Amino acid sequence: KYLKQAGDRMDSRSLTERVAKTNEIADAHVNLFKKPVHSKILTDLATDPEFDLALFQDNSSRWNLYREFVQSLYNREMEKPVRLSVSQEKRLNFLGELSYWLWVEYGSKISFSVEQIPNRILEDFPFEDTDEKKAICRELLSGSILERKSGDIFFFGHRSFAEYLVADRLLRNRPDQRSHHLYSKAYRDGVREFLLDAEYAREEATWSR
Repeated sequence: KYLKQAGDRMDSRSLTERVAKTNEIADAHVNLFKKPVHSKILTDLATDPEFDLALFQDNSSRWNLYREFVQSLYNREMEKPVRLSVSQEKRLNFLGELSYWLWVEYGSKISFSVEQIPNRILEDFPFEDTDEKKAICRELLSGSILERKSGDIFFFGHRSFAEYLVADRLLRNRPDQRSHHLYSKAYRDGVREFLLDAEYAREEATWSR
């Protein structure tokens, strides 16, 4: 029902086929898609007629689901002219560092204010004063996986989004001697589950313990 309501980018025949394909995937991987947040991600992806649902037929891991969702979200955002001034790579790096900071240094919280964001996370985006910092942060956070409350308060709609981004950030940045203890601190709860679920978990195991 959700897909039919949101699928205004497809004609009726294509939509019917899309619904059938989505249900087929969900039925084939019940353990994954029995969780509402995972079903919601799957149907959100299915509303995009350009997204290939066949990616989940053989590789239906939670890691793959979240990776494709985040990538799809930013692909759509980068199509907007207003977003072209900052590359997708820099946006995702910022989001990873932000999530890592929240997880390791800010008590695993999933909400924050723009004023609380450490300046070091914005080293790729130089600014001169507080107002310019706020403007940069709003641009980087707009259209992201984060949601906005009143004012400059942002939050993750589901804790698992933050956990995935922390896990992804860890895998993309091999720890040096100074950060091993921080990685050990991060390696817990949902972050640990995502790392173990990653398709290259064997590589991760060499430095995460």
